[in-house]
Amino acid sequence: MFTFLREPIKRLISQFYYVHYNVNKVPNADEFVVKNDLETYIQNYETKALGGLNEQYRFLRDTKNDHNLEFDPHQICNLPRSKVPDRIASAILKDVKSLIKNYDFIGITEDYEYCMSKLKFNDFDRKLNLITQNRGIYTEVETNISSEGMAKLRDCKWIELYLYEVIRKKIHFRKKFEKLFLIH
Repeated sequence: MFTFLREPIKRLISQFYYVHYNVNKVPNADEFVVKNDLETYIQNYETKALGGLNEQYRFLRDTKNDHNLEFDPHQICNLPRSKVPDRIASAILKDVKSLIKNYDFIGITEDYEYCMSKLKFNDFDRKLNLITQNRGIYTEVETNISSEGMAKLRDCKWIELYLYEVIRKKIHFRKKFEKLFLIH
């Protein structure tokens, strides 16, 4: 089983603008997103998040049938870090590491070409061909987030940011290892 993750802040920006600019294509488009700018959305992110605060974690968690936790992952993943007791936050971070072990491979879209080169399918050693570009193009002004907004996003997306960083470091380590030992 494999999946890809996207850097959580970039994913949020892309998701916001997709709904914002494609209101006619998105069923049940959130009126708040359509009528406001990104910074306003971020300041209200805790209550207005599209899909929840840590949806990439929730997706990974839904593939695991482990219900032996002392907390409800679906409830916790919709809370900012500032509202989660340290004991539970620590358990969530351990859970993230155990979820990763359920996958044969987790790639990141920001290093798509490398990650795709590591995925091989069938006995014929064919590579999977997928669209490799993000079609959303936004101006620097549109993607500029204030320091207060970034702090809020880091608080709200704490699980996804941790998950992404663990995977990013694994991929970075693998690339360094391959380069050191000339493995292709």
